[in-house]
Amino acid sequence: MTDNKTLSNLSSVFDSATRIQIMASLTVSPLTYAQLKKICQVTDGKLFRHIDKLIEEGFIEFEKERNDDIKYKRHTIYQLTETGRDTFQQFMKLLMESMI
Repeated sequence: MTDNKTLSNLSSVFDSATRIQIMASLTVSPLTYAQLKKICQVTDGKLFRHIDKLIEEGFIEFEKERNDDIKYKRHTIYQLTETGRDTFQQFMKLLMESMI
């Protein structure tokens, strides 16, 4: 990501507290859909919409893993892409600078 980005350039993606919460949570570790839902405390529809937007922007990616607890059940695991991590770090830096 280039350094000439401004906070307003990033606001369309990060104009939602839920998307910021998803990105912040994924900076710690990859998480399942159920874990993200518990963290964000939103409905399935809202969470899916926010996740879809972040995937569309190339900020997060997912993979399906087998759930050893339930036969034939798979977990969806979400994680930040390199672009997502860089963009979120830049967003947080710009946010902090705007508060000074």
